[in-house]
Amino acid sequence: MGWDNYSAVADKVEVTSQGNPLITGTTSDLPNYPSNLNASFMFLEFDKNSGEVIWSSRFPASNADHGVVFDMEVLGEDGSVLCGKVSTKSAVVIRASSTGQEFWRIQYKFLTNTLAINDLFDIEQSADGGFILTGTTRLSQAFPTVLWLLRLDEYGCLEPGCQWTTNTTTLLDLPASAIHLAPNPVHDMLSIRLALPAELQTTGTVRMVVTRIDGAKVHEVLFAHGRDAKLELNTNGFSAGIYVAHFVSDDVLLGSRKFVVE
Repeated sequence: MGWDNYSAVADKVEVTSQGNPLITGTTSDLPNYPSNLNASFMFLEFDKNSGEVIWSSRFPASNADHGVVFDMEVLGEDGSVLCGKVSTKSAVVIRASSTGQEFWRIQYKFLTNTLAINDLFDIEQSADGGFILTGTTRLSQAFPTVLWLLRLDEYGCLEPGCQWTTNTTTLLDLPASAIHLAPNPVHDMLSIRLALPAELQTTGTVRMVVTRIDGAKVHEVLFAHGRDAKLELNTNGFSAGIYVAHFVSDDVLLGSRKFVVE
């Protein structure tokens, strides 16, 4: 049972709503795993009576992403969610269907500590369908650990509407001065200024996606020179309420800022 030329390690076992064992872990094509993290995430569901594999999946099949699974939660008929880390030292959360199809996968990392090793060890679903996670971050194996708590919505967003950015990585600590919106509240014209820090690696193009607080998308625009740029947004067509501006570059969600239209 398994994949040809791959070893497999089961990291977590849960039970589906049908009573079948659901296993998640990693597969590896290297003989020295787990000392080497060159592995792909996997799911396996077994029939509770026969022990036969009902379905299996790996993320990704090409073994391009590597990591370790620390926790998984079965969400009834809605599938499952797992958390862990990848070899880029980013923490990762993967949301999958009840047959192992990936809904979304997002990595989370800190900008200020580019060498930090980020782990997410535990994930629980909240009453509103989102997720609460706990983990640690540290500069090296010998560096004292710092605990951190992560609160996400059902799409893996820190702020509503990030699913429209199709980001694969989220920065957790972009300085407040890097994105400035004024005036806030706004009546007609909102001035947006980007001043991205030098340590942030980006091609320069930044996309802004504006959503309502309920997550509905209302506007999208590109900053041609995103590292240091200004833009005027006409909000006359916006209904009064709270909005979120999400800023993404190279599939990385740089940050999100709320503003109020009166």
